[in-house]
Amino acid sequence: MKNAFIKYKKPQVSQAHLEYSNLGESLRILVSENGIQALGEVRKVEDFLRGRGVNNLQILQLSLLLEESNLSRYLSKNPGSVSLVDINNIITCAERTTGLRRDAIRDILAAILYSMDLSNALVHTPVQATGGQIAYQDRGIVMREKYRDIESQIIQAVNAKDTKKLLELLPDLNRLAEAGVPQALYWKGVCYDMGLGAEKNLDKVHEYMEAAARGGCPEANAYLGDYYFSKDIPDFDTALRYYTEIGAVALNRTRQKNVRVILAAEPKNFKMLCMTGILTAILIVFNVMMAQGVLFKPGAGSNVVWAWISSILVLVTYALSCRTFFILKLKHIDYKVIPAISMLLFSLCTFFAMI
Repeated sequence: MKNAFIKYKKPQVSQAHLEYSNLGESLRILVSENGIQALGEVRKVEDFLRGRGVNNLQILQLSLLLEESNLSRYLSKNPGSVSLVDINNIITCAERTTGLRRDAIRDILAAILYSMDLSNALVHTPVQATGGQIAYQDRGIVMREKYRDIESQIIQAVNAKDTKKLLELLPDLNRLAEAGVPQALYWKGVCYDMGLGAEKNLDKVHEYMEAAARGGCPEANAYLGDYYFSKDIPDFDTALRYYTEIGAVALNRTRQKNVRVILAAEPKNFKMLCMTGILTAILIVFNVMMAQGVLFKPGAGSNVVWAWISSILVLVTYALSCRTFFILKLKHIDYKVIPAISMLLFSLCTFFAMI
């Protein structure tokens, strides 16, 4: 692969990076006053950015990226040009070693390059890159394995239910979670779920699991899928959404079986809707007969009123169930209750007509 370099260009901040503009402007001031080497002193960078009102999440993500690399030293050696291959390497390596999402790393890197008047270097760099097209080159970009070490220790501590070890790891875990690392958010949820290092708190479990799932953590998606599938009143559509996100279903054969159960519910529910439609038509025929006095008090005015009420209620119930299935696309919830509701409404109206 050719190693094309992007030469110095006047910076242009794209619309996609507007939310990072304050970070970029602040870094530009820091770099112009102290040089790119200033990024190597992470704590001073944090204090400087907080003093300028930069979003705390962005500061944490930037710190995590700088701590896990010698990025400032590499960039100081190449002040006038940056390789597209190296940018891809930075993003890919940082994704693996910090646990941050690729788009978050890309935005932080955009702010750093903007501070060096090199923001256009990122214009041609894809957010996603296929493995075969990434060329790993040793050009002074080194990412430490700190994040992976912490995660492996957390897994061992959770499996062994070693609360003491987990308490030692909590400061690092909290910092990673605050920076938005999906896996760290997941393990925070696990700690609250198992009561390790913290009291059990289901609200906190769901808060962290939802955040981890939004970040693309397969384990968190699988956890939430299990939760909605096994509720007293299962929410199959929500469970299916989580199971089919980021390969979560591939983590466990039981989850694959759960998905098959959910998918099998759709044709059953369609048949149930068809049967409910037939039942609705039969009930309306009975209502017409009741209104004409064929059933119960011949010619009674109340028969007509209750026949109309019954017909409207039954039709509305069926129409709402059809809307839920065909328009809202909620095809996996329990539709067996619909004919029961229709029969209950019809029975009530018939009872009042007989009084």
